[in-house]
Amino acid sequence: MEAFVNPAVQRLVAEALRRANRHRVYRPIVANQSRLETRSLSESASATDGIYYAMRAPSGWTLFAYRFDEFPEIDHSELWETHVAPILALRWAPSAKAAKLEAELASFPYAFPRGRVSRSGNRFLVSHGGDLPASITKSAVMRAFSLPPNTPWELDNHEICAEIDRDAVRRLLKLKETWPAT
Repeated sequence: MEAFVNPAVQRLVAEALRRANRHRVYRPIVANQSRLETRSLSESASATDGIYYAMRAPSGWTLFAYRFDEFPEIDHSELWETHVAPILALRWAPSAKAAKLEAELASFPYAFPRGRVSRSGNRFLVSHGGDLPASITKSAVMRAFSLPPNTPWELDNHEICAEIDRDAVRRLLKLKETWPAT
């Protein structure tokens, strides 16, 4: 899953966010989808740092990449609260219950696999928790940030899912599926 899955669902989520005057939470997904649809990421953007989540949508896992060359630099907690939790709530709950689900999800930013792309000069490093779902490849993450093919990946305990967050989100989304956490 290299893009935010179903375009029809994307339109419904975007419309719900517009109606709630929250359309800005959707901007990173729109930017990534636009890049994917117009040409390959490596042709359309230069390498950049940023953060990402493997986000569990109702239809499966999807990559949520947040590039620091396009959006202000933030951490995973802020990304979760301002972008991921609202989108998850709209994808998983009927619109009348989405605000409540968003508020409940906001406290669990370490529930899903995530990582960080850092830069030192022209060199990049991908820090990760070693827990990407099989449907999201390392090459998909590298394309999302337009990274060179020789970019190293480093296991970072800070990026590993927190078991308490994972279990809370599984309960809120009524997911039987599980994934690695500590």
